[in-house]
Amino acid sequence: MELIKIKEKEGKRTVSARDLYEFLESKQDFSHWISNRISQYGFIEDEDFTIILSKSNGGRPSREYHISIDMAKELSMVERNEKGKEARQYFIKMENLAKNQIQELSPAQLILKQAQQLVEYEKRMDKVERKVDLIEAKQTTRNSDHFTVAGYCSLHRIQVSQLQAAELGRKCAKLSREKGYTIETVPDARFGRVNIYHTDVLQKIVC
Repeated sequence: MELIKIKEKEGKRTVSARDLYEFLESKQDFSHWISNRISQYGFIEDEDFTIILSKSNGGRPSREYHISIDMAKELSMVERNEKGKEARQYFIKMENLAKNQIQELSPAQLILKQAQQLVEYEKRMDKVERKVDLIEAKQTTRNSDHFTVAGYCSLHRIQVSQLQAAELGRKCAKLSREKGYTIETVPDARFGRVNIYHTDVLQKIVC
């Protein structure tokens, strides 16, 4: 019996958070329930769940959460009621069935499945790396329009040496003065303070 629908795409099995929420019969509003759970238990977007904006008739699009089986089990467990226990046992049972099915695959089917899982993993890792790059870049800026040379290069995955960054910095400073852009500074753990430049300047010099 299918208590909660499980979908599989590119080797990854997911559940609709809304379906799970309805099965658990939570008394909270759905949006508060899912956002609170994500915050409380440290779930990570694009690793534990993905968000899809669904179409709406004139209003704001609703946010649909597709969550991993591991996240679904944990959400079920923290409800601490019979419905949560039933859901968790269901997901464990479905996982065991999936493992048995994998053992029954032919070598060719198994290779295909592993390749699909690898592609999905690489996609998730790429998204995580982009987020890390953005976080690192934000640590060397004052707002979204100004970055250090190193921060801007990190954000755009441009590899530069310390000497190259210094040379680019001199060019950015010259262009900033010519175009009338203010050159500001931010604290830096290695160099004390470093210059930050407007993205218009960085784009012309670095890219």
